[in-house]
Amino acid sequence: MAGTGPEAVAWVETQNDARAVRALSEMDTDAILDCGLEDQSMCCAGSAAAAAAACRAGGALTGTCLAYATSHDKSAGPSFVGYSAVVYSI
Repeated sequence: MAGTGPEAVAWVETQNDARAVRALSEMDTDAILDCGLEDQSMCCAGSAAAAAAACRAGGALTGTCLAYATSHDKSAGPSFVGYSAVVYSI
């Protein structure tokens, strides 16, 4: 972990959340679950993994991150979370 301040924000964006967004985009259900369980970088990792698996079963081939931001972007503070929007397509 990066600690606090700008270093923490950069670590979350480029390391921790980036791993979660990559797992979601790659539809890698094991990695999605690992992000939630090991990194605690994702709430509802089970739901996200189930959604990725269902989309794959329905024919989706890839995921694309449409947007990513943190609550720190809107209201800078010592505690923040990340948000992403990933769409699955054929």
